[in-house]
Amino acid sequence: MYVVFIVGTAGSGKSLLTSAFLEWLKMEEQNVASLNLDPGATTLPYTPDVDVRNYIRIEDIMERYGLGPNGALILAADLIADEAGRIGDELATLNPDIVLVDTPGQMELFAFRASGPYIAKELTKDPEAIIYLFDAVFSSDPLNFVSNMFLSAAIHTRFLFLKFTFSQSVIYFLRKKLIK
Repeated sequence: MYVVFIVGTAGSGKSLLTSAFLEWLKMEEQNVASLNLDPGATTLPYTPDVDVRNYIRIEDIMERYGLGPNGALILAADLIADEAGRIGDELATLNPDIVLVDTPGQMELFAFRASGPYIAKELTKDPEAIIYLFDAVFSSDPLNFVSNMFLSAAIHTRFLFLKFTFSQSVIYFLRKKLIK
């Protein structure tokens, strides 16, 4: 099972890329599954094969622990780590060759907390890749572009597997190819 983690800043298009990449891989007759790791996602442009919201829901955490949305998201990252083995087992029952992992909208929850690399390690012992996606419009400003490159470098040093960095425009290219 080859696992591809899709990370990026909030609003960069991670879920949209996951959806487009998933559609393309299916068109290429690949045995692929998707995993939503964002417990705060209210809607997704694809139907995940495995969904962390079946294990952990932000609304439940807010109510149970009296937290606001940001505090609940931080706690959720650690709770997901506790469930990583079960989530990995659920993925394994699907027996996919490729898994696309749509990570939380707040990148720091996955990329910069100890739980992120732990979750990645627990989900699979097989080869992994990470795609860092950034907003092309936001990065048209040189200072924002440099900031994105620093974020990309930080992520690439935390996760010890194959890495790629893409701008949001990749999504539109993939969608255009799928429509043809």
